[in-house]
Amino acid sequence: MEKSNVIGILQRSVNSLQWFHTMVLSLAVVSAVQQIVNYNASSATLVLKSQFIHNFAVFLLIVIPFHQGANRYLDETYITDDLKVRKFTGLVDFAFFFMEAILFYIMSLFIQNNGYFYFWTLVVFATDLVWLAFVYFENHDLFMKINQWFYLNIGAAILIVVFLISKQMDEAYKWYLLAFLLLVRTVMDYGFSWPFYWPAFSIEVSESK
Repeated sequence: MEKSNVIGILQRSVNSLQWFHTMVLSLAVVSAVQQIVNYNASSATLVLKSQFIHNFAVFLLIVIPFHQGANRYLDETYITDDLKVRKFTGLVDFAFFFMEAILFYIMSLFIQNNGYFYFWTLVVFATDLVWLAFVYFENHDLFMKINQWFYLNIGAAILIVVFLISKQMDEAYKWYLLAFLLLVRTVMDYGFSWPFYWPAFSIEVSESK
């Protein structure tokens, strides 16, 4: 079989996995919206539960880069002329991504409960750290392109643990502070990983120089 045909088949396979991953995350986003919005059918009005908007924002700020990062990783790993991974690696990668998508759905169910919500956020980061360790041993060259995820996720996980076990912080504001710190984590993620997330823009910048 010609290499171009093999790449085409790989692309269709990867696209099908990406679509499935997107579908589960879409359900999670819908669930998250339902946690912060009440619809009154009799009066045809929407009521926003603003006291939980910080958790909804955290949910989006994590799910968006995780989704984009998973898609970029699959493209970078499998849509290539020089496939450097073993045959079972794709199944392991997708198993982790699917597991994380399910965890995001569980996160969405607890948006109205700060403690449980951030516990499941911690589980998401921990799962991603295990996957990144797998990437390190399976494809070290690619890991070096995304190693900032490993350090950012360790930092985020430590922060969440500190906030969850802390008895000294005022409950009235500590969850808002944690939400802000996770916002900073996402900003740093895109700042450090911009060439990986948006390779086309990076190429344009390089050429312009």
